[in-house]
Formats: sequence, structure tokens, C-alpha cells
Amino acid sequence: MRIFDSLFNSSDLEKIRGIASFNYSSIPGGYRLGNSAYERIILFKGAQRGLERKGMPSHAVEKNKLNLIDHAKTVIEAGRDVEIEDLFENHTSGNSLSPLVSTTFNPEMAQVFASHRYNKNFTIYQVEIPANRCVFDLHDVGNCGSSGEIFVLGGIFPEEIVAVKIDNSDSASELLFTDESGTNLIKDRPQHDSVNRSVKNIHNWKRVR
Repeated sequence: MRIFDSLFNSSDLEKIRGIASFNYSSIPGGYRLGNSAYERIILFKGAQRGLERKGMPSHAVEKNKLNLIDHAKTVIEAGRDVEIEDLFENHTSGNSLSPLVSTTFNPEMAQVFASHRYNKNFTIYQVEIPANRCVFDLHDVGNCGSSGEIFVLGGIFPEEIVAVKIDNSDSASELLFTDESGTNLIKDRPQHDSVNRSVKNIHNWKRVR
């Protein structure tokens, strides 16, 4: 069944849905999010505009390497830290066949990957992912600090995208702050120990689900 004008290959979509989740009880405790398999985890993702009806498939899905989703599941559910960290490192280093998609708890960290200064066609999305479809970067392989990096298995489906930031210009940046002299500046990234989970302006977001 085709979902909207999904970026996911329509003939494989149901197959992807069937494999793109973990056995929740097999996710090692430190990597596990939420208190139950279907608890919705609120996350943020910087990406190009126009994806709220299309979704965000992983590179592995885009290239029809669905076996890599099964491989990632096997590695994570086996619970061996070294192998899990190797999987995460492979993703964060830019592997073009990664079965994972990066997200974060902190909209400021998402803004780093949706800078208006570098690409005016990018914005930030709020997504809600079931806890059995994502894992936490326990040992901070991606160097996101307390903002957290959360890896979604297989990709983000259209119905998991719940809101999109409307104005993503520098004047509305999540990284905007005012220094002691009263000058507005934009940080390169949030503080490493930032535990922010809130957007700057809730009225600058459009609910799509």
C-alpha cells in the first residue's frame, strides 16, 4: 500500500514495516528508550523541506539493501557493545549504505543539520517514533553530548512526522541567543551538556499529524 507520495518504494513498504523494528525486550538496557515497545519517543530531525508526506528512508532502504536492516537488528539485539559501537560509528562516519537515520532529543542539535546559512531548503521536523524502532547512542559515538543521538531503524515513515518548522531563517534559528552586549548571535552547536528539549517558538511549527 502506498502512503501518500512516499519516498519508500511502494512495493517494499509493507516489507520494510515488517522488519524495521526491534524485539524491544532484546534491546540492551542502556540503548533502550521508553518504558514499553510502542511508547512514542519525541525527537527532532533536520532535513530538506517537503518530506512530511514522503518520509525519510535510510540509505540502505533507498538502495534496496534491506538485508542491512536485519543485520543492524541482529547486532543490537545481541547486545555486544563493541559491535554496536562499530555499527553506530559506521553510520555517523557517513556510510552510504547505513540502515539507520539520525535524530536527536534537542531541536538545537537538529538545527545544526538544518542551517539556513548553508541551505535555505532545509528545516526541522518533529517526529514521534515507537520505542521499538529506535536506539540511543549510549556511548556518544556521534558526539552529540547531552542532546543525545537516537538512531531510527530503516527510516522515518510519513505518519511518524508530526510537525514541521515553518520559518527556519537565521532570525528564527533554534541556536539564536543574545550575548551580554545585547547582540543576537547564532551558536555553531548547542553546549555539549545541553539538556534542552524545547523549541524556541511553538507558534513557528505546523502540525501535520
